[in-house]
Amino acid sequence: MSQVANSTILNNRMDIVFCIDDNYIMPCGVTIISLLENHKDNMITFHTVGLELKEESKKELSSVCSRYCNASILFYDVSKESLDSYELSLQNSRHLSLATYARLFIENMLPHDVDKVLYLDCDLIVVNNLSELWNTDIDGYAIAGVPDFYICSSRPDTFQRLDYSSVKGYVNAGVLLINLKYWREKKLINVFLSFIKEKYDYLAFHDQDVINGTLYDSKLFLPIRFNILNSYYMSVNNDINGHEDEVYEALADPAIIHYTSPEKPWLRLSMHPLNREFIKYKKLSPWKDEALAWPNISLSRKFRYYKRKVLYALGLKKPKYMDVRKDSGTGKYNIKKGKTWITIK
Repeated sequence: MSQVANSTILNNRMDIVFCIDDNYIMPCGVTIISLLENHKDNMITFHTVGLELKEESKKELSSVCSRYCNASILFYDVSKESLDSYELSLQNSRHLSLATYARLFIENMLPHDVDKVLYLDCDLIVVNNLSELWNTDIDGYAIAGVPDFYICSSRPDTFQRLDYSSVKGYVNAGVLLINLKYWREKKLINVFLSFIKEKYDYLAFHDQDVINGTLYDSKLFLPIRFNILNSYYMSVNNDINGHEDEVYEALADPAIIHYTSPEKPWLRLSMHPLNREFIKYKKLSPWKDEALAWPNISLSRKFRYYKRKVLYALGLKKPKYMDVRKDSGTGKYNIKKGKTWITIK
């Protein structure tokens, strides 16, 4: 359970961290817009750690923030050469870059008067206010994050690889409330680098494994609604066995929708049931007129994509995802599993 601070001392300022390269400028801009649209009363500082970002990329993100009077953005440059020197593993990854590891180094990159940050991946959107998340009391903890039931259920070898008990759980690192003061006091950069060197051949989930493998005893679990993973919308999902009520309640009232599949909502292949939420914020962005892109795939795979869409529409193939519809009265989502609509009041 999360520990929310007393409402009389809630912090109105939020420090948000992104770690990106030039390939993620548009998604990052859309993430920024989604957060700002849901936080009109907060002062937001975006700390953008960029892997050799072009000046044009920085100008694009700065332009997005300049539209909002409560937002500012800072940039921190990281070179590929500096990250390469640490021999960081990206084995078996189809869509990650070394930029993902940059978050492990933020304790020394950000101003030392910034004691707490909210790290966000850029393949997600914020659809609700995050004040409860931001004001979670993490004193004495390194991080707070949302449990990843896929890892816990479908990849039990993870805990053997990382040498800690499954009782401690595993968080998805796409949304992390980070206690930077704790990181600095414990000199966690050295801990992370030692772990990478020791476990280099076993880091299936890269820096996420590093975070879990080193901080399993100093993390706090957050409610699921603060990081709704792609798999939770699947029509068949055995990963949530025993957590159905918790997951469905989160799906009804999400705060962050995280598009964790390689089929991102800015790509034509994506069939995520809430792609429309990403498109809604994209329409508020400088990229509103950009068409959804095709990934680098063969014509035969494109044909299979359209074939699946037709079969789904005709009811001749079981949908990959549950149907999700927003209730205009309550503002919550109803979920259709099989032939049954699940409604959370």
